Amino acid sequence: MPSLPYTYQHERASTESSAWLSGFREVIPAHKRRFFKQRGSELLCGYAYSYANFEGLRTAMDFVNLLYVYDDIGDDQDAQEANETGTVLLNALRDPNWSDGSQLARMALE
Repeated sequence: MPSLPYTYQHERASTESSAWLSGFREVIPAHKRRFFKQRGSELLCGYAYSYANFEGLRTAMDFVNLLYVYDDIGDDQDAQEANETGTVLLNALRDPNWSDGSQLARMALE
């Protein structure tokens, strides 16, 4: 098992990614915010991308956080709503000029 990736680079990227995620309060329901703070996705990225530079590590952390948010949104949706949410996410990831004004689209574009 690799050594703990908790370096200054990891600490800084983790702190910044958590702060970035916290800025999207409208996307993350209040009853799930505590879970997001405790899940440790930044540590997972630190292990998985221990070779990455700061920018790469921060990007991975933000992307994994985005995927967790998308997954959590879908948990409370029916099939049609989940399909629409998936379309928003894919459109925003595919085209940096696309937006429907939603916070999920803004997350993906950032």
